[in-house]
Amino acid sequence: MSQPAHAARFFTATGLFVLLLFTGTAWVTLVEVIPAGLPRDLVTCGVGLAFAAVFLWLLVTRVQAVYAGEGFRRRDVAMMAVNLLLMLLAYAYVYGVLGITDTTREGNPVVGGVNEGFSLLTLARCFYFSVATLTTVGYGDFRPTAGVCRVVAGSQALLGYLVLGVLASTAANLIQSVAGRGGGRG
Repeated sequence: MSQPAHAARFFTATGLFVLLLFTGTAWVTLVEVIPAGLPRDLVTCGVGLAFAAVFLWLLVTRVQAVYAGEGFRRRDVAMMAVNLLLMLLAYAYVYGVLGITDTTREGNPVVGGVNEGFSLLTLARCFYFSVATLTTVGYGDFRPTAGVCRVVAGSQALLGYLVLGVLASTAANLIQSVAGRGGGRG
């Protein structure tokens, strides 16, 4: 690969990653700063959809780089894992601000939101809810509170279908290509 092509590829991947960090940071900041109500709900949904779109674009770009087979597979797979972690953390933080309901505790208290404030335990519970929502498992021990939190959780579940589909397809194709190369030896 020539030096300018390598630099262009690096700046494209880096640019998308910076855009992911920027939209995620803007999302969690705006959710925290804008007072509760319709304006915050609209901003939360709008910037959240932009964040999800940037994440999907970055994921597809990394998958294409893996398929290109130019010797960067480990780096690209690591980048996909970091992007997935950042996406889950951003959703967890937004759930912490909006609040989720814990159905396992007496009285079904709201975790996060205005009732509890933000702590490491809140982030851990919201991260767990974020993973369960993305994977569309939905154990039922946590659920979104009324309003915009349900819309955010629904959009994350739809994003989860797309992400898991892309990752499953990528894994199947990589396994098939490795098996095809190994099966040709005799």
